[in-house]
Amino acid sequence: CTSPFYVLVESSGSNDAHDAEKLESFLEEALGEGVVRDGVVAASERESAALWELREGISDALTARGGVHKYDVSVPLKELYKMVDECRDVVLAAGLGDVAEVCGYGHCGDGNLHLNVSAPGVEAERVKAALEPWVYEWVAQRKGSISAEHGLGQMKA
Repeated sequence: CTSPFYVLVESSGSNDAHDAEKLESFLEEALGEGVVRDGVVAASERESAALWELREGISDALTARGGVHKYDVSVPLKELYKMVDECRDVVLAAGLGDVAEVCGYGHCGDGNLHLNVSAPGVEAERVKAALEPWVYEWVAQRKGSISAEHGLGQMKA
């Protein structure tokens, strides 16, 4: 199954049976309303870990592809994926559309977006020139944050 979006929902209350019932009810309702095409509920810790491994592997997969430029931003939730779409336009306008892949993933709960642009074989400065200051201006216009969940590190200083 390929979809433009995948959502991983985790619940951790004080009553596992009650949490599972609520999550299954939510999924059934979302499927019934057509908001969701497909879904799965982990039946064990092992299955839950396997789902999280898929999510955590996104960054590694992009890094393995090569030439990845990563931004960790926080923007209003309604703007979250709009940034990814507009970044694709920026990449196309810079003439990088045939080699660059734009990928966004993050946290719906707090508006945190991991914006990644992978352009293997393209000079890093060329990609950076296309993305900056666009990324920072886009976030600032929406009163967002640049460092989001990971804070500022030596590479981002």
